[in-house]
Amino acid sequence: MLWILISSPVLKDFLEGNLIFTYVVFVLGFLLFLSGFLGWLGTHKRGGSLLKLFISAALLAILVEVSGIVALNVFKIKMATVVEVAWAELNPSSRHFIQKQVSVGSTQQDSVPQHGLCWQLECCGFMGPQDFIHSLEPLDDSCYILESSTRQLSRVGCKERLVDWLYKKKHLWMTCIGALLFLQVIVFYYSCC
Repeated sequence: MLWILISSPVLKDFLEGNLIFTYVVFVLGFLLFLSGFLGWLGTHKRGGSLLKLFISAALLAILVEVSGIVALNVFKIKMATVVEVAWAELNPSSRHFIQKQVSVGSTQQDSVPQHGLCWQLECCGFMGPQDFIHSLEPLDDSCYILESSTRQLSRVGCKERLVDWLYKKKHLWMTCIGALLFLQVIVFYYSCC
């Protein structure tokens, strides 16, 4: 997360307080780190006050997660809005992640798509190729799809594909969130008893 923030042109926005998604990720990550560290230190030193701090940090992390889910439902925030906010806070190299791979026996580097979001979803830009109209750089290679040995321009934006993917995989990521929350509640319960 720090690499994305530091290498991003939105560092100024972070310092001015405009990056909500980034703040939420930082706070939640810090709370989980703090609760884990205090729990380990408290059991290692057998300190009651450290264990109480662990319980407080774990409870606070659980409350932040539950209140975030409730806030999304109460304010009826759509998945597309969450995707827009998160996309705006990513730096360009995270959006179009392309690994360079050196060919065997060659000193030339070839651009090989590996794990890029745009490559995986076969999309171009956030809203579509029109995102690159005012850019002086050529279209990213991820904007082209190979169909019968010809390159076709993908006219579908990543917003539409991301929202569709999130809805299709909703059971998976909701299960992961529920499992994490359940694990935190179990740890909280056993640390209190």
